[in-house]
Amino acid sequence: MVPVAVIEDRFDQVFADFQTAVLDEIAAHRMGRIGFNAVMRIREADHLELWCLFNDTPEVRDSANGERADIEVVLPASLLEDFWAKHLALEILEGRVTYTGKVRKLLQMMPVIRAAVLRAQSTEVPS
Repeated sequence: MVPVAVIEDRFDQVFADFQTAVLDEIAAHRMGRIGFNAVMRIREADHLELWCLFNDTPEVRDSANGERADIEVVLPASLLEDFWAKHLALEILEGRVTYTGKVRKLLQMMPVIRAAVLRAQSTEVPS
């Protein structure tokens, strides 16, 4: 079992990636045109929540702040290790990820978010 501190570190990276994606001009335009709220929860650390608020203005938060999720996704911490190399739809099909709501809306946005993250990573200057 992965220690909670490691899970939290990996979650923080995925969270930062999502924040980067919503600042990406192309992704923000696409995300701003759809209307739903989604939350991703980590099965082994239920205090970790990544909220994607795609109503008018794309935003990512770590808490609901009174929002109601249209889509809830619960994933195992093991998926956080190399999150962008994995495909959420495949993980759902194989039963590792569970969800409620119309998850197809979120799945349609994942390639847009992934592309924004990869664009940002490709422009980072190595230290």
